[in-house]
Amino acid sequence: MNPWLNAMFQFAFFYPMVMAFFWMSGGLYYFFRRERKSRPRNDPPPMAEYPFASLLIPCHNESANLDDTLGAALAQRYPDFEVIAINDGSTDDTGTRLDALAALHPRLRVVHLDRNLGKANALRMGALAARSEYLVCIDGDAMLEEFAMHWMVWHLTSGPRVGAVTGNPRIRNRSTLLGRLQVAEFSSIIGMIKRAQRVYGRIFTVSGVIAAFRRTALHRIGYWADDMVTEDIDISWRLQLDHWDIRYEPNALCFILMPETLKGLWRQRLRWAQGGVEVLLRHGASLFSWRKRRMWGVLLEYILSVLWAYTMLVIILLWAVGKFIPMPPSLYIDTLLPQWHGVILALVCLLQFASSLIIDRRYETHIGRNYFWVIWYPMAYWLISLFTTLVALPKTLLRRRGKRATWTAARTPSNRFDSRLIQKPRKQPRLQRTAWGFVTLAFWGFYFYLWAPLVTLVSWLLGGQLAWLQLYERKQHLDPFVIIALPVILACCALLLIAWAEYNRYRFAGKERRGPHEDASRAEIAHSLGASDQLAEQMFNAKAITLHMDEHARPLGMTAQLLQ
Repeated sequence: MNPWLNAMFQFAFFYPMVMAFFWMSGGLYYFFRRERKSRPRNDPPPMAEYPFASLLIPCHNESANLDDTLGAALAQRYPDFEVIAINDGSTDDTGTRLDALAALHPRLRVVHLDRNLGKANALRMGALAARSEYLVCIDGDAMLEEFAMHWMVWHLTSGPRVGAVTGNPRIRNRSTLLGRLQVAEFSSIIGMIKRAQRVYGRIFTVSGVIAAFRRTALHRIGYWADDMVTEDIDISWRLQLDHWDIRYEPNALCFILMPETLKGLWRQRLRWAQGGVEVLLRHGASLFSWRKRRMWGVLLEYILSVLWAYTMLVIILLWAVGKFIPMPPSLYIDTLLPQWHGVILALVCLLQFASSLIIDRRYETHIGRNYFWVIWYPMAYWLISLFTTLVALPKTLLRRRGKRATWTAARTPSNRFDSRLIQKPRKQPRLQRTAWGFVTLAFWGFYFYLWAPLVTLVSWLLGGQLAWLQLYERKQHLDPFVIIALPVILACCALLLIAWAEYNRYRFAGKERRGPHEDASRAEIAHSLGASDQLAEQMFNAKAITLHMDEHARPLGMTAQLLQ
């Protein structure tokens, strides 16, 4: 085989395996060091004082979800807070319902935008109207767990350089196969990665569906950018480039709706992939500075993931072309079916799922029951992640600069069965559930068939000489890499990560490397967001208002429905 092609095969195999062990090592270290003996979720740490907090909920055509979302928001077990719902040019009855709810609930305030300007601008106007320095932001279809605000505000008040806190999103609609897969994904992939990234210092992104911010930190970086497809990734990078700390709080639960169709899932993951490419193109060059060195790990991780996707593309193309056109032996790829490497990689994937689900039992007691369905993840989700990354790069490069990102249709649970409340979801239709169960069971059988050689090798280990012949010799020459070098590489990755974490804990624990910033004044906030001082004062005092916006998403004036 061509040396370059062999190197591509090795990278295609070893990158996901090494990263999986990297994430598992970091996630388990985070769990044993910070989570295992922490307070229960329903007993958050007491605070010397409880500062006023603002909960921002941008809404666009969320009429079907308002009762659940606002009901959970207003039921927060935090003593002093307000809820601000920002209606971003909805075309359904969201605005009317919000006004009616605001008249009933003293804590609820409403800001209507006279046109659809996107989530980023809705959050910007919410920050302008907020009466607090601490902003907790959730989506319009999310249900916040009752202690979530307490946990997040506690982090923001625990250090003057804590600029943001990302919470722990959980899937609400889990009665379909895609829903169950996403339950496991948010635990094993998203939750595990955030834990590992906290260990090595920087987080790729907060969860846009649940995040808390210090308004002064937002003010310093110019608030949310309205020309980014994923404003949460962009705001995370800019905060950390300005040396603000972003923390992960797994006790801050938020139950969210996710796509229930492959089309919806593709659109969502393509948007996520496009957002990653956008921040790489916009901020990547600024990271090549010693003062920004703690972002290098996040940058390298993302660049390698893109390189892996395009490496897989080259391998797939060579295999496909070779089926129709005679190829040189050095470039010919016989099959893409999983051989030894694929089987080992699948085992590592399932091991990652198992370890993460064990960790997440702390937050959902019966989450392990979803492990049966994760057998689909290596095939379905890896392929979707691969192809969305491939599409995202050219799509981002061709996207018009400065184009405002606006909303798509709101997510709602499937009409066939209501799965909003995960405590007592209606069961999937029996025939459909049984059919998917048999198909999944058959898929497990196929995996066990692929694992048969591994079982054989384990049995060979019982005979010393035969074990040496089968494990260490291949085609009459020594091949120690897979058997010896791979475990050594994985062990070194884990040890390096843990050593780095312990060094940082010893070197910086309890120390503030940079001083606090003064809170931004209302006049400074108004000026930054394009509003007059008078308009900012009126928004501060209003209960329900309509903002009149210009073409640049700046507020020109307001009409008050209710005054405080």
